Amino acid sequence: MKKILYSLIALITVIGLSGCSNIDKELNGTWEASLPSQGATLTYTFDTENHSVNVDVKVAMEDVELATIKVKGKYSVSSDELIIDIDNEETDVELSDALIEASGLSGEELEPTKQEMLAQMAPNLENTIVNKIQSISDTELVLVENGTTVKFTKK
Repeated sequence: MKKILYSLIALITVIGLSGCSNIDKELNGTWEASLPSQGATLTYTFDTENHSVNVDVKVAMEDVELATIKVKGKYSVSSDELIIDIDNEETDVELSDALIEASGLSGEELEPTKQEMLAQMAPNLENTIVNKIQSISDTELVLVENGTTVKFTKK
């Protein structure tokens, strides 16, 4: 009877330990994807210890970087889903030197331009983003969001 009890405890321990998400561990670090059709580069930086994520979207036109949209949030992994909860108050835009120079913007004009860009991006910055994890390895992460597949490379 003791052997069965110890075996059962060992089995429960193994199952409990395997319940920790391997995907979560593999996500840790920085992942980058190029989105040429949108003229953008998407970067996710996951901190698995705090379950936080920084999302940077670099927007360019004709190979000239225009701006970087910076989003912060928390993430969770459920089965094969990556769920990102965006903190809209932690969203910011950094205008590139090239854009500032080309537009002639300076000082007080920069903030309204940033706010306008954020307002235009607002519909794309939903409070929660749900991606299906199609695959993950040491070097590649493939996500599907709303039917669009995006392949990330670990940096």
